[in-house]
Amino acid sequence: MAPSRTSGAGNALGLTSTKSRAASVRASGKRAAKLSAAAQAVEAVHAAEHAAESAQPKYTREQLKKAEGLPSIHIDDPRFDGIWQRTRKTMGMQPIHSEDLSRIEHILRVFDLDPAFGPCMGLTRLERWERAKDIGNDPPNEVREILLSREGVLDWSSSILDQDAGLT
Repeated sequence: MAPSRTSGAGNALGLTSTKSRAASVRASGKRAAKLSAAAQAVEAVHAAEHAAESAQPKYTREQLKKAEGLPSIHIDDPRFDGIWQRTRKTMGMQPIHSEDLSRIEHILRVFDLDPAFGPCMGLTRLERWERAKDIGNDPPNEVREILLSREGVLDWSSSILDQDAGLT
């Protein structure tokens, strides 16, 4: 039986017998089992955190009260076809990393980044729309309709520069 080479164990040349090699394989099997158990424990912690997050209400009481009685909006509503065409022309192409965004969200993002309506940080989108109207700009009425819907109040009230959801 030829000796095998391992690191750290055995004689000065690092040679050991096949018997200690088998012990090393068993030890690595035990390590793998410990690593697997640790990975399962970490996964359980993450699952518990996710369950706790989903158990928390998504909206505050104030938000729900504000949205009460407002009409719901349909993303593919033909009323928004005109502004959607203008939005696509402004974007010039399909933005990267935007596969999960609806056309309404694209419309609102283009509104956020249009300097003609003034800065968008520190104001809700509706406040910005109203300020732009008050100073004589001509913000799109479709944006106001979107922002006065249930989804507008609950999900789309903040500009993309004021949202912190994407920063975590």
